[in-house]
Amino acid sequence: DSVIKQIEMSKLQAYTAVNKALLKAYWNIGRVLSENASYGKSVVEKLSRDLKLKYPDTRGYSIANLWNMKRFYETYRNLQPLVRELVFKTSWTCHFLILNKTQNIEEKEFYLKMSIKERWSKRELDRQLNASLYERYMLADKPEKVAALIPRHKI
Repeated sequence: DSVIKQIEMSKLQAYTAVNKALLKAYWNIGRVLSENASYGKSVVEKLSRDLKLKYPDTRGYSIANLWNMKRFYETYRNLQPLVRELVFKTSWTCHFLILNKTQNIEEKEFYLKMSIKERWSKRELDRQLNASLYERYMLADKPEKVAALIPRHKI
């Protein structure tokens, strides 16, 4: 039983490290695209082609995803340093949902923090976004009642 727990813990640590490295790479690609505003559609298309040729077995370098990396960086770059560190603690898929289904930085930060705190899967995050949890939380007379309805991660 303890051997299985060790293996599971090691797998989780490996996944977390790889995910953080991937998000930092996407952050840096987004920063380069953002800081070089002169990079237009043709430059991004060429970059996408070049990355796909260099890394043929790696997904994630489509033209659309490169633009998403730019938006990822531009959305979160001005967050406070402690909050910005949270950006690297959830998956790219969760970021994609948050970036596409929220309206402002406060809402993005709310879902980012909740998805990490409650260890929401992509499916659960999508459900909470579609159920407008943020709006219900902000409009509630007693936000703790809304918070009590949030599914908790079982350890």
